[in-house]
Amino acid sequence: MGIFRQRFVIDSVLPAQGAWRKLLPVVKTNLPICAECGQTLAGAGAVRFCSNCGQPAPPHLPQTWVQRHFSSGGFEFEGDVSPQEFNVSRIISYRNSCIPVIRGRFEPSAAGTRIVIEMKMHPLGYVFLVGRITISFVVLSILAVNGQGFPVTAVAAFAAPCFIFTVCWVAFALEASTARAALRRFGQYTEF
Repeated sequence: MGIFRQRFVIDSVLPAQGAWRKLLPVVKTNLPICAECGQTLAGAGAVRFCSNCGQPAPPHLPQTWVQRHFSSGGFEFEGDVSPQEFNVSRIISYRNSCIPVIRGRFEPSAAGTRIVIEMKMHPLGYVFLVGRITISFVVLSILAVNGQGFPVTAVAAFAAPCFIFTVCWVAFALEASTARAALRRFGQYTEF
């Protein structure tokens, strides 16, 4: 469904490493990150050292279940980030099955870095959308065939799925717009 997909490019004057480092502080990941230079920390022992700047990292303190699942900790996104690409979604404090999954990659360009981003609805959002439409159509069609409020029920059998689709599309579009605005901080923004 192309309507639940958006693609755009952000041109940044920063080099790819700089753009990646600018994204790191706003993304909540499970990977330990060096506070000095922003690189992913190496080492499996209790003491980790940054392979880039050599600084020792403080030991990783385990989070409680509540912190892990209900606290954004000042982050806007959560997911995976690497120097070449990222796969994130916005952290929200409400329910929305139409939240976009944001995939992006850093490409070098003459002016700095091109960040190519594609937003798609989460796969479970598609399941909920199709399920809601199917259930509403089947239930209202059965009622229309049985003759219970025939004119109104027959119209509702076709109008309800359209309404559900429109609500999901608007919810996705609003969330994608908010995510785009948050990602726009990287530089100039161009659609394609």
